[in-house]
Order: sequence, then C-alpha cells, then structure tokens
Amino acid sequence: MAVLEHTSRTYRPSERIEQLRARALNQGPELFQDAWRRAYLYLEGWMGASQVSKLTIPKLEPECSAQPLPLRNAEALGHVIECMPVRLYPGELLVGQHSNGGDSLNFRAELGENYLQRFEDCPLSDEERENLERWVAAEPFAWQRLAPVAPMPREMRLAEQHGAITVWGTDLNHSIRAYDKVLRLGFSGLRAEVEERLAGLSPADPQAPHARANLLAWQRLCVAAMTLGPRHAAEARRRARLARKPERKREWEAIAEVCERVPNHPARTFREALQALWFAHMITAWEDGVNANGIGRIDQFLWPYLEQDLAEGRLDWDQAAELLAALWCKLYQTYDVQQMMIGGQTPEGEDATNPLSYLVLDVTEGLGFVRCLSARLHRRTPREFVARCVDLLAHGGGIPFFFNDEALIPA
Repeated sequence: MAVLEHTSRTYRPSERIEQLRARALNQGPELFQDAWRRAYLYLEGWMGASQVSKLTIPKLEPECSAQPLPLRNAEALGHVIECMPVRLYPGELLVGQHSNGGDSLNFRAELGENYLQRFEDCPLSDEERENLERWVAAEPFAWQRLAPVAPMPREMRLAEQHGAITVWGTDLNHSIRAYDKVLRLGFSGLRAEVEERLAGLSPADPQAPHARANLLAWQRLCVAAMTLGPRHAAEARRRARLARKPERKREWEAIAEVCERVPNHPARTFREALQALWFAHMITAWEDGVNANGIGRIDQFLWPYLEQDLAEGRLDWDQAAELLAALWCKLYQTYDVQQMMIGGQTPEGEDATNPLSYLVLDVTEGLGFVRCLSARLHRRTPREFVARCVDLLAHGGGIPFFFNDEALIPA
C-alpha cells in the first residue's frame, strides 16, 4: 500500500491510548475540577472586575453595564482564557483541559440564587464569595428577560398554537465554529484580519458603531487566545526540566514546541493542527459548554496536514491514528453531542471522501466508545466507504449518523 493510500485497517490502541481512554471513560473529578473557576472568572470579567489582563487593548471601564454586549461578553470570555489553570498530565499527546461537562454551569443560562446554590461546595475564598453575592444581587443578565424587539405576527402565533410550527431559538450552543481558519491562520492571523477591518471602517457607515463593537470584541478574544499556547508551553518546559527519564523529558519538550507554535500561528503538521483544533474547542467549551457545539468536517480540513506529513515522512498511519485517538479521548463526554462529519461532497460537487475519512472510522471503532460522528452520503460516495460506515454502525452505539446530500444540499 502506498504511503498516501488508506482505505481501512484495524486500529488497536497503544498502552498510552488505553490509559487516556480509561481516564476519559472514568470521568473522574480531576477532569472537572476547574468548572467552578471558569464560571467565577466569566462573571468576574463580565462585571469588569478583572485585574489580571496583560492585554495591550483597553480594558472595560468600571461602569461595565454601559458597555456594548459584544464587549462585555468578550471581556468575560477573554478573562477565562487568560486565567484558567493550566493542567498537564503524563502520557498526553495533546494538552489542555476545559473542565466543562455536559451540565456545565453557564451564567448566561441560569439566573438568580441558582448561582449561589451551585457554588456551595466550591473552594471559593471569603472575598470571592462576597464578590459573587454582590455580582449576583446586581442581576447581571436581567437583559435576557426583555421582550423581543418585534411582536410575533398573528398568523405565526396562531400556527404555533395549533401545532403547525414551533418557534424557538437559543444563542447558547448548537454551533459550528470555523476551526479551519484557526489552523490556517492562527489567532495572530485572525487578529490581523480583525484589525484590517477595524482600520477600514467608515464613520459614514450607519452600521459602523455595531461593526466596531463586534470587531473590538473579536480583537479582545484573539489576543486572549494567543496566551493559551505560551502558558501551556511554559508548563511543559517546567515539566521537562523536572523529568528524570530522558524519554519523558523529550515528550514534554515536544509538547512545548507544539504549543509555542499553535494556536498563535498557522499549523504546519498534523499534530500542530490537532493541538490548535483542541485549543480552539476549549475556548468554545469555556464560552458555551460542550452541548451541541460541533467540530465540523474534520476529514476535510485536517487531511492536507496529514497528507503532507505522510508524503514527507514525518508520520506513518499508526502514528496518525495515535494522535487522532488522543483527540477522541479529549473530546469524550458521557453526554456527547460534539458532532463531527466525514465524507460528503466538495463545493464543486465532487466526492470529498479521502484517506482520513477511513482513518476516522478505524479509530472510532478501535477505541470502542461512542464518539459523536456523522457521515454524508451521495450518489458518488464510494461503496467501500458506505460499507465501512455500516460495519461501524453494526457494532452498536448508533454511530455514524447518516446525512443524505441529495436531499439536504438542495434543501
């Protein structure tokens, strides 16, 4: 088999991956030990009370309630990104931990005394508890109870009453982020895009104030995100200095080198791409929880990195499977709807199935736990790919889900 050809092969997890898999399946308290800290930091940033930022752009003024909503939310999330503890564990290939489970505390979704009840068993200091009580008393998210700007048309209201339609929506989760841009540009590149747009805003544009608020918010988040890699790299370097075994020292140094590159700069290798993807997904989980926040078409945006690594001899298929399995272990939740998609078509209508599509199925089968996965099918989907998907489905667990391009794309 040529180095770039891959259809299907048996994947058997290594001892390292078995240990990571056991840790993921156990869902022990160490995975979620900082969930309360994320929630506290978010509210601290939202209230304009954070004093820790190293950013070069202006912080919110003390009277934060006068700030536009995008800036308040960016300050809250940026503060979380900058201040969440760095947790590294032996044996990891990809590092970083968001500490959010399927029922993670989301301040914007829960109001009033519920905050205080859920913080009862958290190791807050007396000062932090006083802060929390004062902030909650100010009802920081009362704006969510405001009525919609426009009333629902009578016809729609009647249709809903008779069960013909359902009108409902949420700004929480159920999203797919452009992770491919993080891999391709890095947060430094994304920041440059934002700042170019900022510089080009025309004061004559009636939408300029709204655009400026959003762009400043994105700038804030890009700069905050650029602290993630260096903070994890510094901890990995510290672990390397303390390591007694040469192989462990090399592992920590390799992790540090990856984190010194991503997510600030464009990924160059499959491992860098996976680490950048995981860092970006951590930010999503810090903002919005793990519920229904999808990964996207993973075989499409990751294959170019793996293809180049294979062609230049940096990786073989077994090493690639090991890295992909490490991501699966990072993503695993008992309640897991962090959807990812494989197969389907290119924008030009050609079949998009590639060798990574098959590797995704192999790794999912080999790990033996349910990892939210879908496959897009169409008339030109290779029969071998369909059969491989059905083989995995036959193991139980209901994955992959199937989506019909022939119906969904025209719709």
